[in-house]
Parts: sequence; C-alpha cells; structure tokens
Amino acid sequence: MNYVFKIITFLMLLHSTVVLSDAFKDDSSGVIFPEQLGKLQFYNRHEFPSKEYGYSLRYSDHKLKADIFIYDKGFADLEEGINSNKVSEEFEEIVNVFLEMEKRGVYSDVKQLAKETKSIGSHQFLWAKYQYYQHKSTDYPGLRTSETYLTVKSGMFIKVRITLPTEEFEEKQEKIDGFMKALVKVLYPEKQVTFWQK
Repeated sequence: MNYVFKIITFLMLLHSTVVLSDAFKDDSSGVIFPEQLGKLQFYNRHEFPSKEYGYSLRYSDHKLKADIFIYDKGFADLEEGINSNKVSEEFEEIVNVFLEMEKRGVYSDVKQLAKETKSIGSHQFLWAKYQYYQHKSTDYPGLRTSETYLTVKSGMFIKVRITLPTEEFEEKQEKIDGFMKALVKVLYPEKQVTFWQK
C-alpha cells in the first residue's frame, strides 16, 4: 500500500511539473526559472544594454520585491560557489552601492545590519543586510531593509536583492526564506533528495 501511495504521489508531482509554465530559461546554464518561487510571482525580465551585465528577473507580491541578477561581467573563468577572489571582490562592490547612494543623497542613515556567509540548504551565499532611508524622489520612499545574496553558478554571478519597508520585514521573513529555498532548488536540482530516498 505504501509503495502504491508513493507511485501515485510521484505521478501527481510529475503532472504538476508538466503543467506549470516557465517564466524564463537560461540557455547558458540550462536553469529554468518558473512562474512562481516560494510565494512570489514572476513579474518581468530586464535585459541590460551591456552583455557582460546580463539580465535580471523580478519576483514580487506587491510590496516585497526580489530581483535575481544573472551576469558574468565579461569573466570567462568564474569559479563555482563563493570561495574565489572574484566573487569576494564582486560582493564588496555590490554592498558599497549602499554607501554610494548615500553620498548621492538618494539614501540616508545607511546601516549595515549583517555581512557574512549564509547557508540555504546545502549551498552557501555571501550575504549582507542593510537598512536605509529612501527619499521621496524615488518610487519607494521611507525606511527600508534590503538583503543581498551572491554566488556563482555555471560561470555566472547569481545576485539576489530583496527589499521591502523595514516595518514589514519581520512579518515577511518566512516568505523571504521560502523564496530563497525555492531558488536554490531551481539552481541546483541535482542536489535535491527525492521522496523515495527519504
């Protein structure tokens, strides 16, 4: 009976996988980004003018927005994961943007809340969390909290930035964690444990 239940479950999962539509397939890595990651829905794809800066995918639920950036900056030899000098240098450049935006007067009261290595499942990201005040001249004014994740997959930087009003951050934490766990499953499907291996 248990065996029959597993077969039925497998067929249901297979069916659900087939009928789900895809948001975008990255031909260089073979990664297929779905219409939904966790509880966030695919919103749009943006292609940057310079090829070395790749493209971005936005997922959102109205106030919570998560942007995934896929790019190589012209490097042909990016090492997988987070341990290379190039990924460390890229991360420093990314987080310095917050201070640069403060100098330009777009942000104020910039605070670094965390900066470390963060594990999601069996995969690690360089991770930082910042808080800042965004001025009324922008689309999203007010006190905001932003998380940034970075790794390298298939020779490409994978950067994720998740931003929302600070007062909503704690209540959205479960949704943020669910989004990142879902993204890891998409990026590294070969590492997932199927139900009959549990």
